[in-house]
Amino acid sequence: MPQQLEEPCDMTASGQLHFSAEAEAQWRELFEYSPVMHFMVDPAGTVLAVNAFGAAQLGYSVSELVGQSVLKVFFPDDKDAARKNLELCVQTAGQQNKWEIRKVRKDGTPLWVRENAKAVRRADGDLIVLIACEDISDHERGEQRLAAQSGVSRVLAESDSLAEASPELLRAICEAMDWDWGALWTVRQQPERLRCVFIWHAPSIDSVEFDAASRESACAAGEGRAGQVWQTRQPLWIADVTKDPGFRRGPAAARGGLHTGLACPILLGGEALGIIEFFSRRIREPDEQEVATLAAIGSQIGQFIRRRRAEHAVQASEKRFRALIEHAYDVVLLLSADGTILYASPSVERVLGYAPDELIGRNGYDLIHPDHRQASVDRFTRAVEQPGAVITGERPLLHKDGSARWIENVIVNLLSEPSVQALVMHQRDVTERKQAETALRDSEERFRTLVQFSFDVYWESDAQHRFTRQEFAEDLADAPVPGLRHRYR
Repeated sequence: MPQQLEEPCDMTASGQLHFSAEAEAQWRELFEYSPVMHFMVDPAGTVLAVNAFGAAQLGYSVSELVGQSVLKVFFPDDKDAARKNLELCVQTAGQQNKWEIRKVRKDGTPLWVRENAKAVRRADGDLIVLIACEDISDHERGEQRLAAQSGVSRVLAESDSLAEASPELLRAICEAMDWDWGALWTVRQQPERLRCVFIWHAPSIDSVEFDAASRESACAAGEGRAGQVWQTRQPLWIADVTKDPGFRRGPAAARGGLHTGLACPILLGGEALGIIEFFSRRIREPDEQEVATLAAIGSQIGQFIRRRRAEHAVQASEKRFRALIEHAYDVVLLLSADGTILYASPSVERVLGYAPDELIGRNGYDLIHPDHRQASVDRFTRAVEQPGAVITGERPLLHKDGSARWIENVIVNLLSEPSVQALVMHQRDVTERKQAETALRDSEERFRTLVQFSFDVYWESDAQHRFTRQEFAEDLADAPVPGLRHRYR
């Protein structure tokens, strides 16, 4: 680190470095053999010196870096940040500065480092910047994997469907784990084929041809690399898809500058519902931890699909239930254990004159005719005390206009059913039936009274003229048969 570099030397009050011969020898030995990357650059960023370890870590020889701009070893997207860091050191000479940034090896692979830098003056007055770099790639990759999983969890939690989640899902994974292109493939039925349905790519790449080739692809199980992942349900890492004869989109990938590819199945139990695949412009060697992370994300997406399927099934069931209840001729009420109306179907307005909203929150006992209220309370109490039991009865309810309507009802206690948690009451208006029964009784009573006070004799006979019933006044009980009148029914 910079403090170590300064130990074998003296600094004047003006911030200049003075090396003794012995101190310089010690410094050189530390500089060359330290297991940390050390750079010495001028204010313009030209590399004045680099230790052998540092050059080797980046895949270069010392001679390939000395005299070159230090920006040469920084990741393209981080060069502006590296330039500003260098300017900061120059502007705050003598002050120690720290940051984390990406360098890039000679083979194009990135290297995350933590840099500790300070600008100092030599004895001749020249300003130089001393930089010590610690490789933190493993730590950073771990952070990237955690960021990807966290991003996926957030996106899935905020989305109602896979279609809604997919664009943001792919972006979160690609940006967190440094992939340039990502896609989600799902299995479509009739015929069963794997199809690319969503794509995300970095704004800096031109992937129009590769996008089109992916969307136009439709493969059966085992067909092509995508079909292979679908069939085997195993992840697949290809270091360079442009050189893989089994990768059918290879030419389009080459023209888009894409090389390394990784595909993982979306699993739900033992079923592969699709795949997610990612591509990089860099050639990347297989990373088992990265594969494991993306495989876990594939299973996470599978669980999301399971939850959404279950929710859609519940929603469909609720929709069917509501359609049946709200268009039913009979009235359906949901009541709490104390008789409070929790729900009333629309048909209640036809039967009792109340809109459903007028009844919700009211006590159902308020609708019962006072002469029958206590009997209804007793019946409802039995229903509350007998979960699952079916209690039936008839009672007059008060219409909104003050008239009485006879209601036949059936109560079922479903308070312990998690999806209901109420007593379900079905009500049918039987007022007309009750009126007809009353009219018939009245008619029969009038007929009986008429017969009892009549001087005629009435009888009924069957088709063979056999007497089946007879009615006559008591005063004529002993009258001779010829005086009888008869009728046939």
